[in-house]
Amino acid sequence: MDELYVIEKRFYRNLTDVMVEVIKLKTISPAQLKRRCFYTPESVELLNRYHQEGKSIMIVMGHMGNWEWAGASYPLWNRHQVITAYRPLRNKAYDNYILKMRQRTGNVIVPMKKIPIEMIKRRRDTFATALIADQTPRVDNAFWVRFLNQDTPVYKGTEILSKKFNTPLFWGSVKRVKRGYYHIDLQLIADAPRSFQDEGVLTALHASFLEKDINQQPESWLWSHRRWKHKLPENINVISSGNDKFSVQS
Repeated sequence: MDELYVIEKRFYRNLTDVMVEVIKLKTISPAQLKRRCFYTPESVELLNRYHQEGKSIMIVMGHMGNWEWAGASYPLWNRHQVITAYRPLRNKAYDNYILKMRQRTGNVIVPMKKIPIEMIKRRRDTFATALIADQTPRVDNAFWVRFLNQDTPVYKGTEILSKKFNTPLFWGSVKRVKRGYYHIDLQLIADAPRSFQDEGVLTALHASFLEKDINQQPESWLWSHRRWKHKLPENINVISSGNDKFSVQS
């Protein structure tokens, strides 16, 4: 219980910092943002090699560290044009505020439902599609994986889109170094997503990357978004996450 209390306390402090940083994103200079969001040299070299070869990519992330800063800083380090999926907000004024903030560094912001159409329109371009995949989906739109020792629904969208376009899939790892500073590491999950023939395996794999990051820095994940509000339906298979082995449990 002492460990849980410490994580909870650190989480709320982290969440408060992220809220302030998101507001600051509207006015922070590109140079300052680049200094505070450091992309590992290995990531930059790998991603720019894909760009040089004319290959589009897909990046999947979780709500770790400051995901808004990480997304906004991508064009400052890398060459791909970024297409970022988002959910339109009901409050139009706040929705416009968020859109302008996210577009400041050149990212193209597209409603999630229109991402497939946008990818088709840009199929001759070289771009990166960025998705955040750790929200809670509807039960009928999810693969169920074993995640943090819980039966957990995960959006199908990342797997479906990456396979449809056979787009190399990267995990975006965002680690807080100290207050207001982050390291971002883009790790290759699958160079050829269509090679994952069994449904749900690719989803379980990217979930395992998130699980690893949470275990390393638990206070940096957005625990407040009710990740386990749905119960596992009957007769649904659960795919165990893990980088080296997968098993299906009935």
